Amino acid sequence: LAVGWMVSLTPLHRQFSAGVDDTVQQVAAQPVRYDDVVLIDFDNASLEALMPQLGPWPYARNVHATLLEFLREAGARTVVFDVVFGEPRDGDGQFAQTLARRPDTILAAAAMRDRLEQPPAAASDLTRLSLPAAHGDTFMHWPSATVPTPALLAVLPHLGSLGVVTTSLDADGRLRRLPLLHEVNGRLLPSLALAPLIAEQPGATLNVEPRALQLGPHRWATDAGALVRVALPRNATDLPWLPASLVLGAALGNVDPGDVRQALAGRTVFIGISAFMGDQVATAQGQFAGAAVLAQVYGSLKRGDLLRPTP
Repeated sequence: LAVGWMVSLTPLHRQFSAGVDDTVQQVAAQPVRYDDVVLIDFDNASLEALMPQLGPWPYARNVHATLLEFLREAGARTVVFDVVFGEPRDGDGQFAQTLARRPDTILAAAAMRDRLEQPPAAASDLTRLSLPAAHGDTFMHWPSATVPTPALLAVLPHLGSLGVVTTSLDADGRLRRLPLLHEVNGRLLPSLALAPLIAEQPGATLNVEPRALQLGPHRWATDAGALVRVALPRNATDLPWLPASLVLGAALGNVDPGDVRQALAGRTVFIGISAFMGDQVATAQGQFAGAAVLAQVYGSLKRGDLLRPTP
């Protein structure tokens, strides 16, 4: 018993426990129906196919404006960009005008481990797009965040229009827990997985409780730092997805848009970039693009089928 107690205090024991937990999740995972979410992926094949017409990535922001307009016309419920538009580029004005027309789009922020100087305008915008952190809160803390350019940030209307994509991995490089709230300079920003649910329930108040969050009819148990356990379904690889080349091809008139529109209608659309290896995340169910994991967690939050948090 004494030896067992000593082993339980070692990193080896923690790694062993995590491995056992992963195996249990793999065995116990249930399949889900994907009726309300779809992923649009800028994969390598898409970037290559779009090169002759759009040039190399990153694209001018009017391309994203065109994509967003098409998604809206196709009947997408909410559009979530897992793309941090942190540097000014050509087309920012057109993209900002398109964003401002409807409060149905969420942009991404990247939490940073180093402090960055934020201009006063960005600080005031973040106040509009976040909640105050109460004294003594223990949420995942970041010294600063890279946010969309001032032109884009200024047109985001409310809490839920900006979501954080960054999180910490376990020592073995796997993602097992995801923070629903991030604390940056005394403000709480939602994860990009939670932000669409806030945007889709206008008027609902996000209540921060000890070890729980409540939003309208939803209440999620969390650990003390507002983290939830990530448990992907057995059929996580079946998440509906469309290559960006197909969707932009339809938006630009190069592809018959009929089938594409049907695949988008009524769904929350996550837009990601798997062409860059840094976007890949290891989980208990395998390796997935970051946007795919965020879309899966969004679905779990919406269905309320999260795992119970560990003590």
